[in-house]
Amino acid sequence: MQRRISATGAVMICRQGISFGRTYAGRTVTVHVADSTITVELDGQARVIQRTTDTPVRNVKANKPYEVSAVV
Repeated sequence: MQRRISATGAVMICRQGISFGRTYAGRTVTVHVADSTITVELDGQARVIQRTTDTPVRNVKANKPYEVSAVV
């Protein structure tokens, strides 16, 4: 699944907050959720994070990346 990093540089996955920093605000990350870990891919690098919650994924399409629309 994909998530967009917020303006404050954070992403919420399974009610667990993950911080990247404001320099990454607005970028899209790919997330893989397992039973005990969350793997986040950004700029070709993978970051493995230990899960602190056992909440299942409820929303697969949360915060879809913005699409540019035609402005007249």
